[in-house]
Amino acid sequence: MYFYNNTGNSQLFSDGIFRDTSAWYHIVAVQDSTNATAADRMILYVNGEKIPQTYNATYGTLSLNFEGSVNNTVEHRFGAYNSAQYFDGYIAEAHLIDGTALDPTSFGETINGVWVPKAYSGSYGTNGFYLSFADSSAIGDDLSGNGNDWTANNLAASDVVPDSPTNNFATNNGAMRANITHSEGNLKMVGVGGNFDNMAGTFLFDVEDTDGWYWEGYVNSGGAEVRFGISKPQNIYFNQSDPTFNF
Repeated sequence: MYFYNNTGNSQLFSDGIFRDTSAWYHIVAVQDSTNATAADRMILYVNGEKIPQTYNATYGTLSLNFEGSVNNTVEHRFGAYNSAQYFDGYIAEAHLIDGTALDPTSFGETINGVWVPKAYSGSYGTNGFYLSFADSSAIGDDLSGNGNDWTANNLAASDVVPDSPTNNFATNNGAMRANITHSEGNLKMVGVGGNFDNMAGTFLFDVEDTDGWYWEGYVNSGGAEVRFGISKPQNIYFNQSDPTFNF
């Protein structure tokens, strides 16, 4: 978490390590430069919990009443640091609350021990926005009522995928095979032909025995053999040459 202007800056690091790149994370970043406690002028929450965090010793904490570039008269980018460095992931939705320092309970809640999203009902302030990314024909639409729409850059309708925290899909495990190109949130894969090992992909998803669940696969193009299966995680090869279930 990094804030900058022409007179100073401050940088905050998480002390935790987030290893699961297939999971959805709910992140709340708070900047409140009016806070009398310097250490609380920048706060990070992940999945409803304030995480252990360390300030960059070179920069220190935000100065009192610091005014950064956010909400200022400069170009804003979302999902990119600059024209060459981009966020390599998917974003379900994004809120910017202008003028109010909120905690995660405004956006989520714990149900059955799991942190889940909920609809935000408060004010967005003058420059606030809400991006749901749901409309593939207008990806940058602001639904806050402020009309602070964004211009989509290098995004196509196919970049709006059905996988989300509230409609969770099994996604391909990119660590299992190196010769597969993944896209659309690891819901789509293209492999190198000529060898089964080069084409095999494993979609991981935890289910309870009592759950009701449904799955399907769509083959856009390929060779003579197409194989689908359900198996324990360690059994990733299937001998059937036609679509079948493996229990």
